[in-house]
Amino acid sequence: AVEHADRELRDRGEQRDLYRLHQNRGLVLLQQGRLDDADAALVTTDPGAFAARIAELRGDIAYARGDIGGARSAYQEALTQGDAGVVKPQ
Repeated sequence: AVEHADRELRDRGEQRDLYRLHQNRGLVLLQQGRLDDADAALVTTDPGAFAARIAELRGDIAYARGDIGGARSAYQEALTQGDAGVVKPQ
C-alpha cells in the first residue's frame, strides 16, 4: 500500500505529500524498532520544508541505536534546518 501511494504521489508530482508519507513511515518503523527500515524510509533527494523533521527523526534513530554522537549531530542539523525555515516576527 505504501509503495502504491509513493508511486501515485511521484506520478502526480506532489512532493510535499511524498515527504510526509516518508516521514510518517519512518516514524512508524522507528516505533516498531525497525531502525534500518526507518532510516531507509527517510532517504529523499531534497526534503525541502521537511528537512528539520527528517533530521530530528534521524536523531531519534541514532539514539535508538545507542549512537549518542550521531544523535547529537542529527539534532543539531534539525535545529539548523528549523532556523532556516522559521519566519521571524517583526
